[in-house]
Order: sequence, then C-alpha cells, then structure tokens
Amino acid sequence: MFDPTNLSYAYVITGDAEDGYALQFLDISWASTCGPTPEEAVQYAQDCLDTAFYGMVRDGEPIPSPKKYPHASGYESPSLFFSITYFARQQIEQSGLSHQELAKRLGVDQEKIQRSLSLEHHTNLPRLLALLQEIGFRLEYSIVPFGVKGAENEATA
Repeated sequence: MFDPTNLSYAYVITGDAEDGYALQFLDISWASTCGPTPEEAVQYAQDCLDTAFYGMVRDGEPIPSPKKYPHASGYESPSLFFSITYFARQQIEQSGLSHQELAKRLGVDQEKIQRSLSLEHHTNLPRLLALLQEIGFRLEYSIVPFGVKGAENEATA
C-alpha cells in the first residue's frame, strides 16, 4: 500500500561527461531519465517518478514501497500533488464512498470530484484538502530552513 509518509525512492546515477548521465530508480527498474550532467539528471527525477507512477496506476499495477539502498546515489519523492491525489483515491476507495456521495457532501457536481481525483489533471489544492477532510484526513506540511534537524522529510499527509 502507498504510504504518503515514506516516499523517498532510491536512484543511482551512471555515465560520464562525454556520453551524459543516466538516473535509474532502484525500486522501479524501468523508470529512468538522463541529463548532460548528474545535476541535470536529478532535476528530471521527480517528473520521471510521477510519470512512472501514473503509468502504474493506469495499468492497475501496485506502487512499490521504497527501500533503502547503501549504494544509492540519492533519493527522490513523487510530487506533492501526486502523493495527495493518490492517497485520497486510495482512502476513498477503501471507505466505500461513491463519487456521487462525495459530490453531494461537498456541494459540487460529480464531474468535479472525478477531475479532482484524476492523476491527469492538477486540481486546485483547496478541493483536494476538502476531499481529504471529508474522508477524515488533513494535510500537514512544514517549510523549514535548511540545516534544521529532521527537515529533509517534513511532508506528512
């Protein structure tokens, strides 16, 4: 099951300055991106992860839980939008609430609920927060300066 509090996926970077650098996620071996420098490959990592997860959801495949690897070059998390939306989709499915019932409770039409839960559309944050609240959750997020102990993974949902 997708755990929004454990979202750091390990990657390795290989390559050289002549041919460029490839970044490959270790828990999703087919998810990779590249760049002319290691730093540029890392810039594309989150989009790569979101795209891989979107494809997995579309194809009905489970999203793997991330593991820690001693040889990892680094770790990346899916976007906050993907994490919130996917978590809300899971919780609504588990609750048994229909989109029609959610729409009624929130005073919107059913199409807005479906669009809000679509991984293809970036919906507005207030609507996602209202959906989370309706199923018994709230989003907590902290923005802290670098150098503060524990600040590396402050996002919780």
